[in-house]
Amino acid sequence: MMKQKGWVIFTMFILIIILLFVYLNIPVLEKFENNGTELYLYVITLKHEDRLQNIKTQQSIIDKPIQLFDAVKGDFLNMDEILGQYHFNPDFFNASHVDDKKKKREVGCYLSHLQLYKQIKNAHHNTGYSIVFEDDFKLEDNFIDQTNKIINSMLDKKMDFDIIFLGQNQTQNKGDFIMDNIYHFNNNLKLWGTHGLLIHNKNIDKIIEKVEYIDCDIDIKIANLAKSGELKVFILYPFIVNIIDSKSTINDFSIETFDSIYTSKYSVL
Repeated sequence: MMKQKGWVIFTMFILIIILLFVYLNIPVLEKFENNGTELYLYVITLKHEDRLQNIKTQQSIIDKPIQLFDAVKGDFLNMDEILGQYHFNPDFFNASHVDDKKKKREVGCYLSHLQLYKQIKNAHHNTGYSIVFEDDFKLEDNFIDQTNKIINSMLDKKMDFDIIFLGQNQTQNKGDFIMDNIYHFNNNLKLWGTHGLLIHNKNIDKIIEKVEYIDCDIDIKIANLAKSGELKVFILYPFIVNIIDSKSTINDFSIETFDSIYTSKYSVL
């Protein structure tokens, strides 16, 4: 009888220990899920009417909100001020480029990305993941599910990354196959297009540090950093972010760098 009573007490003690362990670890599990895998979506836009309509169209097919981020308007840049605020390679931009509209738009695009990366750092405290779109992006079917699959695959394999290209422009850069539709970056191929980037927020400090020195276009910069091994960059193929058939706001000089004329109409999508 005494042995049986002792066994009951021992069993209850073990159950209490197990329940305490589960209870105390619930907040940890929730914290990992909420702060570790949350997905934030941004789109860089000059707020031209056609592009805002495209953003509205893309937003309608996913249930996660896409936050608008004001692009730097290259046409209106005061380059004397910009040259004093940022670190440029003079071969990429110097006093002789002050009236070069295309170059100023390239700088505007670069600064738009850099400023958004800094906002991601401040807003999310290096947790979760962010997707950076440009406003000519086009989402493929099941975009959110496919993105979550990518993240989970990388987590399962314990593979860290800084940036994953979810789409490319006029190229099919893909190196060695990793898993699913994820590939290593191919150093021997060009990589163009920043219209769909998946960013690991915990590495955003490193990304900002590496891109603060401006010596080429932003997509070429990221490709160069991948080639040198300074950033861990991977490629998704087939793409899940493409671009719409639209004129380039950098190369087409019939398109002006737009003001906020349409902002009030489309600020809430």
